Amino acid sequence: IEYVKDLDHIFSEIHRICKKDTIVEIIVPHFSSYTAYHCNAVWQFRWYEGLADYCISNHNHLGNQWFQLLHAEIRLENHFKWLNKIINKMPKFYERTFLKAIFPAYEIYFKLKVIK
Repeated sequence: IEYVKDLDHIFSEIHRICKKDTIVEIIVPHFSSYTAYHCNAVWQFRWYEGLADYCISNHNHLGNQWFQLLHAEIRLENHFKWLNKIINKMPKFYERTFLKAIFPAYEIYFKLKVIK
């Protein structure tokens, strides 16, 4: 989905074709990864930004959200996997500090549940 300009359309279609309580899993490159800046990529995703407008969670109860965010996880490069648990306990701190440059993430995993 990092190559699609109109995320509203993509998420409305995913919502439309899925039954209530369907689990949708999305994996996208993390903005600190070199893969996030591929030549045609439109979006660079962070732990909570980017998909937050489409999800109801503890942080967001406004608008017409189509999904409930069940889980979001930053996944580091293979040689830094041992740090995954630590990073995911403080993802906003990780993304706002020098840590993202020293230990670049590879991808972000989102687990969403369709709300109808």
